[in-house]
Amino acid sequence: MNSVLAPDLSLSVLGYPQLSLASEPLKFPTKKALALFIYLSIEEVRQQREHLANLFWPESQSKTLTSRGDLRSCILQINKTLLQAGLTELASDRDSLGLSFQPKLDIDGIKKIGQLYESFKLSRQPAQVANFLTKLKDLPTETFLNSFFLPDAPDFELWLEHWRAVFLNQQDKLLAFAADYLEQQNRFEDALLFAQRRLKLENLNETAQQQVIKLHFILGDEQQALKTYQTYEALVAKDLAQKPAFSLESLKTRLLSVTKVPGSSLLVGRDHELELMEDAWTKHKVIFISGEAGSGKTSLMQHFLLGKGPYIVMNAKPIDKHIPYACQTRSLRLILETCPIVLEPWVREELSKLMPELEGHAQVGLSNKIRLYEAIFEVYKQAVNVYTSLVVDDFQNEDAASFEAGAYMSDKNPQLTHILTCFRSNEVEQSFLEQVKQMVDYGLAVHIQLEPLKADDIEQILKQTKRDDLLPYTEKLLKLTGGNAVFLEELLLHLKAQPELPNEDWSKPPKLFKLVSQRLEFVSREASELVRLLAVAEEVFSLEMAQFILDLPTQHLFRALTELEKASLIEDVHFKSELVKETIYDMLALSRKHFLHYKVASFLEQKGHNPHFIAEHYWQAGKQEQADYYWQLSAEDYAHRGLSEAAKAMLERKRILT
Repeated sequence: MNSVLAPDLSLSVLGYPQLSLASEPLKFPTKKALALFIYLSIEEVRQQREHLANLFWPESQSKTLTSRGDLRSCILQINKTLLQAGLTELASDRDSLGLSFQPKLDIDGIKKIGQLYESFKLSRQPAQVANFLTKLKDLPTETFLNSFFLPDAPDFELWLEHWRAVFLNQQDKLLAFAADYLEQQNRFEDALLFAQRRLKLENLNETAQQQVIKLHFILGDEQQALKTYQTYEALVAKDLAQKPAFSLESLKTRLLSVTKVPGSSLLVGRDHELELMEDAWTKHKVIFISGEAGSGKTSLMQHFLLGKGPYIVMNAKPIDKHIPYACQTRSLRLILETCPIVLEPWVREELSKLMPELEGHAQVGLSNKIRLYEAIFEVYKQAVNVYTSLVVDDFQNEDAASFEAGAYMSDKNPQLTHILTCFRSNEVEQSFLEQVKQMVDYGLAVHIQLEPLKADDIEQILKQTKRDDLLPYTEKLLKLTGGNAVFLEELLLHLKAQPELPNEDWSKPPKLFKLVSQRLEFVSREASELVRLLAVAEEVFSLEMAQFILDLPTQHLFRALTELEKASLIEDVHFKSELVKETIYDMLALSRKHFLHYKVASFLEQKGHNPHFIAEHYWQAGKQEQADYYWQLSAEDYAHRGLSEAAKAMLERKRILT
């Protein structure tokens, strides 16, 4: 190794290479001479002449004397340049070649920051982390020898690619740590800067793209998040001729940390609740959040979990109540898509009862629930390497089989140290509320009960949304909305579109559907039809379904989705509020509900979808005969998969509703 350092000689290899002496450029007469000097500087140890000749002049491999001659000429060019600059010639003998000094390399900065990172990454002392972040601000974000090529030397090109990958991985690792650390500290703007620097290194870096989009959402800049995604989508199409591996919709669900802007009106007046949750979190208590529809349960939960790491969501839908294992299956699919889970053969066999796509060989016959629950437990046990907590949202919709499996896992404790459950207090069994109270009394849980907003809260929201003109009407707004957070947001959106206060009797609060109905008047017929279909289809909705049922060209479909997003009704093919979705569904005439449910069932039937979903939609369409057929088919399907209790549940539902 060259132990002599030439302090005035600097070689920049990040970006396009540049050699300078005392800050003045030092140029070699040929590109290959510069490439050889760079190679010797990076490798540091002396190299065999034969290796160098073959590396840089492969076309002369059959003519050793010619390649050696090319190498000698190149050495003469380098030595002449070095001597003219007052430097020492290359160190050489008959068989080898190297540098007699070592230039100062800009990549040394990356190495030093990397060493600093390695020294503290286990201890994570705050002072050391702060020092690391300060140093990291000077980390170069140029690629190793960017745009520097020798097309006639393919082995040298392979060497280039190797070192590009080495330094790119090192730079990205350091920036990724900084972005993740700052995000966990709720320093979202600082985290965004480091995440964006990752993209400057490599604009096709998928994880960096996801993080940048997510941070834009957290900071409330949804337009920039959308723009970032669209730019990335165009880049992938151009460079890779394909679509991104993730969509905005999947990003929201899989990263599980996208939320409304901190300070949203859904969070106003919730400081005390957040303090209780923080205390419960530090003591590893179960957190229950309850309230009426539209009280802001989900928003509070999402806001609280910002910076606390990724979490698993078991999101229960209204249709799930009657479909065994619906919630648990949705959650398992999400985990398998986002975690590096290794499934042992017996685990795959059991899980294939819930997810036939796993292609296990579940035994037909008497079901063994404990063995199935153990398989589910194995998945969650591995998921703790990625996720820190489990969230059950809209628990009132969870099916009984999923609840039983969840209770089994809670007893086993897969080391998911934090569990949060949101539910509508007026839609759960009294026995469940008694269980919650018992856990609170034993000091195992905290129950956050969201009360309606007060006049002071509404006043704060009006100031926050710059609607000071409505401050004199605070008490009327309270009476009009009943203190419901979602209702208030909808009303303020309505007043934003129509600034004049409604000329009506404020003592008779209009129902939410009146506001939603007025919002729908401002969208096209296609958008109006689309949002109604979305409300009916719920979990099984897809863009393909919309095209099939509404007969909309792709261009018109996306235009309608954009309209609905601008009208603040949906976000990425999901309703912004479950209450708004329910309102739109309730607005439908019975005949229209029947028609749309029938079309959904027909589409699912054509696609060979799960029979229990088809049965539910046929029943909602008033088609009893078709519903009975698919409930019977669903029961047979569950029985075939070894889920006898689920099969009985399907037959019982058929009996009750027939």
